[in-house]
Amino acid sequence: MRPTAPGGFMRGPLKNDVFDLTRFANRMNPCAGTAVQQEIRKRLLKGKARMSDKGKEGGVAAVSEGPEWEQDGEIARYRQILAREPSSVVFAPLSEAYRKRGMLSQAIEICIRGLAHHPNLLSGRVALARALYDAGDIVKARQEAETVIKSAPENLAALRLLASICRDQGDREGLRRTLGAIVCLDPSDQEAQDELQAIGPDGEASGAGASGAGSAGCGREIVTRTLAEIYATQGYYERAIEILRKLRILEPADESLRRRIEELRLKAAARLSRGKPRNEGRN
Repeated sequence: MRPTAPGGFMRGPLKNDVFDLTRFANRMNPCAGTAVQQEIRKRLLKGKARMSDKGKEGGVAAVSEGPEWEQDGEIARYRQILAREPSSVVFAPLSEAYRKRGMLSQAIEICIRGLAHHPNLLSGRVALARALYDAGDIVKARQEAETVIKSAPENLAALRLLASICRDQGDREGLRRTLGAIVCLDPSDQEAQDELQAIGPDGEASGAGASGAGSAGCGREIVTRTLAEIYATQGYYERAIEILRKLRILEPADESLRRRIEELRLKAAARLSRGKPRNEGRN
């Protein structure tokens, strides 16, 4: 049986070290039992002290510690990684783990610290937005969600959170636009489709007679135009033009589509004349 740490279990990066030490000692002297356990205990205590010092330097120790995380293997594992490498991106899943357990202050704090190292990590921004939302700070949560969407209009996690925020704030127009983008990106989201249809094209609730094939077709057009405008707003003109051109094939008589495509082509050409075009590759 493997030797264990003083608490009756092994954990963290010291686990393999302890096992290797025991295996080596037993090979050298099968009767070394007590001496081996004493050496293991020394190694564990020394390692824990070293990790604690590194955690304080990286700011990890400032996050509240206690039985909540010490008894939670997932949180403990993430914290150990962060203690060894304070700039690790593991802060994002750690924040999510805190949030799911109702430890919202820890979730927010660890995200703020992590984003200081990785301000452009979208998963970290989404984690912070979710924690802020659960904590009741809807205004800041919306700011974070919109920051993510500006950088990545296809981020469904941020879009779904923004939809919840718009719903809570009574922002029907914002909810309509956001649901439109969600349905376009994920046509299998029937709940979003139903809600979008209920809201209607102008942000007002539709009547019962609005259902049917005609309404569904109108809803798809709204969704597609919404995503195109999101791309255009962020400067992804070619993506927006591609979507609108496909839509125009279905609606050849719609002059507004033709005009919008021409506007975006002019903007794309103007940017190209000023210098290097924006990279619109999908990562």
